[in-house]
Amino acid sequence: MYEEGMRRVRERVEPHAGGHGTGRDRLVAMSIAHELNLMEDLAYHHVIHQAVRGQMSVALKTRQRDALLALNRLRSDYEETFQRVAVAGIDDGSLREVDAALATRTLLSNLNAVDMWYRRIEGQSADEVYDLACRIVDLLIGGLAA
Repeated sequence: MYEEGMRRVRERVEPHAGGHGTGRDRLVAMSIAHELNLMEDLAYHHVIHQAVRGQMSVALKTRQRDALLALNRLRSDYEETFQRVAVAGIDDGSLREVDAALATRTLLSNLNAVDMWYRRIEGQSADEVYDLACRIVDLLIGGLAA
């Protein structure tokens, strides 16, 4: 199930990693794609999170531990895609100089945290969901500073 979730999100996000524009432009596009994936398939996202959290909180058999390690590799590979683009943004000057690994983990953690409060409103259009995803990403990447 987790593998399928990662496949779905990678299909939406990875084309933007090698796209055109600055590192920041690409990171924004990737983040919006990630957020839309979460928001449009929220129930699936909840199941994945519950399964991973559950496995992390119990004693695991060897087979389960190996499966969790494989899942962590998928997550790590995905995170590294974001980190490479963040580094590109730092290098091209479109992102300020920060610890790219810390920035990437913070960004992805905050994008994923939206599942704690987001619920699609009946009648909410795809354009409205897209607009919300853009506003979330703007806050995360643009920050609150004036």
